[in-house]
Amino acid sequence: MFAEADLPGLVAWPWAWVGLTIVLEEGQRELWFESQLIRTLAMVSLLGFALLAAGQVFSKKPVIQLRILFQRAFGSVFLLSLAVGAVLYAVFYIIPQFLVGVHGYTAEQSGDVIMISGNPDPRNAWPCSRCWSGFSTCGSLWVSVWDCSPSAASLTSA
Repeated sequence: MFAEADLPGLVAWPWAWVGLTIVLEEGQRELWFESQLIRTLAMVSLLGFALLAAGQVFSKKPVIQLRILFQRAFGSVFLLSLAVGAVLYAVFYIIPQFLVGVHGYTAEQSGDVIMISGNPDPRNAWPCSRCWSGFSTCGSLWVSVWDCSPSAASLTSA
């Protein structure tokens, strides 16, 4: 069992990820590649990733089996999850940072912008409630409340 293990991959895994983590965490504080520590750890991380890649090619049982990504079902789910994660990261982190940093919004104002994109206002959801009104009691109740509101008269009579 130990003879079949991917020893270069087992050694490379912590080298690659620990080195990369320290480079990314401490790089700005150490002035990136002006620091000998950052240069050394970047080389250790690069060596670790090279050993992981070699383990993918030459080992019978690599530490991480990336070949599974080339199967149609798993690969497509992986790509879809990656896309959804990128969109969520953009919406919940990058856009608020952009609004605060570039446009000078406060944290509350940028949160309001992101919240509006989630459609929290029930007045904006009336077409959806009308679609569901025949399917649920709550939907029918919502439509009846909506139809009785003063602002709904202009929407329903049109």
